[in-house]
Parts: sequence; C-alpha cells; structure tokens
Amino acid sequence: MSPLHLLRNTPITAVLFDYGQVLSFPASAEVFARMARLLGHAPDAFALAYYERRLAYDRGDLSAEAYWTDLARRARPGSVLASEQLAMLRRWDIDMWNQTEPRMLGWLTELRAAGFRTGLLSNMPEDLIVHFRAEGAWIQLFDHLTFSQEVGLIKPEPEIYRHSLRGLGNAAENVLFIDDREENVATARELGMDGICFRSTPGLRAELVLRAFSVLPASGGD
Repeated sequence: MSPLHLLRNTPITAVLFDYGQVLSFPASAEVFARMARLLGHAPDAFALAYYERRLAYDRGDLSAEAYWTDLARRARPGSVLASEQLAMLRRWDIDMWNQTEPRMLGWLTELRAAGFRTGLLSNMPEDLIVHFRAEGAWIQLFDHLTFSQEVGLIKPEPEIYRHSLRGLGNAAENVLFIDDREENVATARELGMDGICFRSTPGLRAELVLRAFSVLPASGGD
C-alpha cells in the first residue's frame, strides 16, 4: 500500500525548499578539517561539536563570536580566538555552504516558469543570510524566504513552517516540502503538507515520478 502522504487528491501549487544539502552540496570535509586544525580538534570530534550547538546559532541565540569561541574552548578550555582567526572561521563557513547544486537550481527555475510558487525555509545563521542576500543571485528564484535567525525560530518547530505558509500564501495541503532531515519533513506532514526527505537529485526525481508530478529535475547520476 502506498504511504499516506502519497494518497493525495489536492493539487500541489507551491514547493518549499530547505537549503543546506538540498539546494547546496554537502559540507566539505576538507573545510571541516581546516577548521578543526585551527581550533585544535580532531576532525571527527570537530564535526560533532560543530553541529551540537548549531541550532542555537541558527536561531540567533548565539552570536558568531560566541558560537566559534565555544567550539575553540571545547578543544582547549580557556581558549580565546584572535580576531583574524574568528574572521577566517566565519569566512570558511560561508564558503563551505556556498556551493549550490546546478540541477536543483535548474529545477527551481523550471518550477517558476510552470507557475508554481516557491519558498525557502532554512535554518541558517546571520553570516550566511547576509552573504546570500547580498551575493546569492539564486534567492531571486523564491517568492518567499524564511531564515531561522531572522524569525527566531528553527525547524522542526511548527511555527516556522506556519510563517513560511503565510508568506507563500498557499494552504498547507497545496505545498510540497523538501528537506534532507526526516524530522523536519515529519513536521511538515503533520501540518498538512506533502513532504520528501531529500537524499539525492535522482532520488528526488523518483519520488516525484511516483506522485505524477508535472515538472521534474534533470536526470543523471550523482
């Protein structure tokens, strides 16, 4: 039997996207290793520490200085980051997440041409938001943007999804939500949206074919 979220009679008129690891490539292991060396972490330990308080940083509970200083002190208690070290870490973090996936942006362009409304719902800290608003031409492809730090909420908190739906102007049952984390997709479904947990562009295409979706991302292996 098909999953319940595939048994839908309402048309999809809007697509709501996550950013990281959906519209962008995964975080670079090389950049992670560079950050770890600067802070004195073993690479594996750094990756765990990086994400442990990331949601608080994305929501705006922590400043950039507080977030990166906390990471430094986890490796070396009492550490104080020099201003140039902090600046490098913040720059590397932007660079690491500034690698967009061309096939996904191509699909986004085709969705808009076909008349779908498009939205972005992303857990993202201020540094990345400021950069993308200034330099990310791709954000012009969206009808509405919801960034966690700007609204003081994070996925999977239901209210941040409601904020996105209000901005899009679409009823939940007419929205498809795409995110790489199952817990984030689960909240979207609880609110009445259809949801796909993103693993790869070909995998997304296969999910859309099951739904007889009218506009598909370009085929091709990863």
